[in-house]
Amino acid sequence: MQVLGSTRIRAVETGDLEATRRWRNDPKVWGPALGRRFPITEPGERGWFDHLGSGAFPTQVVWAVADENDSVLGLVRLDDIHWIHRTAMFGIWIGPEHWGNGHAGRATRLVCDHALDSLGLRQLRLQVVAGNDAARSVYLANGFVDEGVLRDAVLLDGRYHDLLQMVLPGPTSLHPQA
Repeated sequence: MQVLGSTRIRAVETGDLEATRRWRNDPKVWGPALGRRFPITEPGERGWFDHLGSGAFPTQVVWAVADENDSVLGLVRLDDIHWIHRTAMFGIWIGPEHWGNGHAGRATRLVCDHALDSLGLRQLRLQVVAGNDAARSVYLANGFVDEGVLRDAVLLDGRYHDLLQMVLPGPTSLHPQA
């Protein structure tokens, strides 16, 4: 388990599934996080959980974001991990009742540090809906920079929105200069 202030990153556990399913069915969570728009059932959430960490060469890692009492607050993940190019996509969401407490920023820092330092990744990317200023400020505070815009890329609430692409550059050279 990794800890920063009152935020912890740990493995997702079966006891987390009731809360994660409730949040993943909440449009306040799945809309800005570009998540699944179809109802997630209890067996569906269990099936997702049962496949976490499977495969000999993982291309996805998911952690629970928890508080100092070990209560789940949300999920943070690395997707599309490319072990040769050493890149991944970053994503996070926090349950709405836990917004505004700094957990997203601390969890972002923990996972980004782990990805760059321990997993040896050199670059993390993400996409955020234009206008999601709270999320964008978390990413900017953790070193992500703007990389581009996908115009009218997603449909939310009956309107098309731009997606902002951001990148967290890490070490880029295999042979650093002395």
